[in-house]
Amino acid sequence: MQSYTYSPEDIAQAMRNAGFPDDQLATGVAISLAESGGRYEATNDSAIEYSVGPWQINLKAHNLPESAARELQSATNYAYQLWSGRGGRFTDWSVYLNGSYQSQLPRAQQAVANVAGTPQFQIPNPFPNGVQIPNPLEGRIPTIPTPQMPAQIGDWASNLNRIFSTLLSGQYWWRVGFYTVGIILAITGLIIMALGLLQQQPEARNLALDAAIGAAT
Repeated sequence: MQSYTYSPEDIAQAMRNAGFPDDQLATGVAISLAESGGRYEATNDSAIEYSVGPWQINLKAHNLPESAARELQSATNYAYQLWSGRGGRFTDWSVYLNGSYQSQLPRAQQAVANVAGTPQFQIPNPFPNGVQIPNPLEGRIPTIPTPQMPAQIGDWASNLNRIFSTLLSGQYWWRVGFYTVGIILAITGLIIMALGLLQQQPEARNLALDAAIGAAT
């Protein structure tokens, strides 16, 4: 892999471009120097991390292309997001947590002083045509095939889902209620008509009562 070392001034300028406040520049530059020495090719590959570039972004924990994690400005832009997400603290970097970044503070403070008051400028990409970087994570995580459901089970599940959808539909229960009320009204009407006929024909009513009594005894 090609090598390139960003200067402390480059890192300070990239932080200005990313939006870091001036009072955070020296700390950020010192962190980057302590993590990587500002080196584009800096890599820390272990079982728990794959950290690359001047800010040592861990690609196992962050969804960032490796080329972006190695290029200073894009990596610094991402570092700003992490810093902002932690309430303006650099707690994503171990050299900050253990205090070892402080050994780089003199260089960092001098670099910040060198760029103070100067117009902001874009940090040049040392490899504008791109660099083919092998992905060391490829092949480490096996691809698990998605289990395919048999067609019969799939049809059964689809039909069951359709039935439940129908039962849970308000329109379905409205229709059931409507037809139930209609049936009750029809039966009630038939009963009223039958009673009316019996009242009009006493003999038929008496016969019906005698038959009912006889059936009961």
